[in-house]
Amino acid sequence: FGLLNAMGASVSTALSSGLLIAAGIYQFTTLKGRCLAHCRSPMMQFIAHWRPGFSGGLRMRLHHGAYCVACCWGLMVIGFVGGTMDLLWMGGATLMMTLEKLPDIGRWFTKPLGVALIFWGVTVAAF
Repeated sequence: FGLLNAMGASVSTALSSGLLIAAGIYQFTTLKGRCLAHCRSPMMQFIAHWRPGFSGGLRMRLHHGAYCVACCWGLMVIGFVGGTMDLLWMGGATLMMTLEKLPDIGRWFTKPLGVALIFWGVTVAAF
């Protein structure tokens, strides 16, 4: 549809601002909070949902992976704003996801990040 360039970056102002605003709003949802709680203590989740054997391990891996995707999809899609092939941009997104999952830092980081993403999205839309 011509929305991305060769580096995987959005060339559409509407797409860029929409992704940023959606990612920012998601930071405030209950689903995000529940998924972050899971991701901030993965060992407790493995202990609580332990399944023996190969199939049990696969089931636990899929369970944890689903929480990770639900937790970080908003920050993953902002990769399209700066470019999925841009090492610095994706490194910054990875840093944000990592800081958010740290128990001590993440509790103070998630909501201000949401405000910043919404503000950034509105700014992109305005210009």
